Amino acid sequence: MDNPLLTKPFQPDALQRLVNGALKDCVSVHGPITKNLISSASRRVVGQIRGRILEITRQNMTDALIEAQKKLIEQQQETIRSLSKNRHDLLILCQEHNLLK
Repeated sequence: MDNPLLTKPFQPDALQRLVNGALKDCVSVHGPITKNLISSASRRVVGQIRGRILEITRQNMTDALIEAQKKLIEQQQETIRSLSKNRHDLLILCQEHNLLK
């Protein structure tokens, strides 16, 4: 079963779970949320959402870095193939013209 916090982080159900968790955390620390505790509750909600955004950003950066590394490896492999072919072609040319000792 997919976790909407991971697969669809900004869908209403995922956001609701984030807010619910923050409010439950606030209630467990302070007891019932009253007018005096609104600031604490809102800070916890904002902290949960901010944390989730940071987590998604880090994951996206990691994914982008992996993709960039894959592309670089593919480019290097292509360069190696090309150099190897050029070396082989040069060797054949040298043999044809008796340039090898």
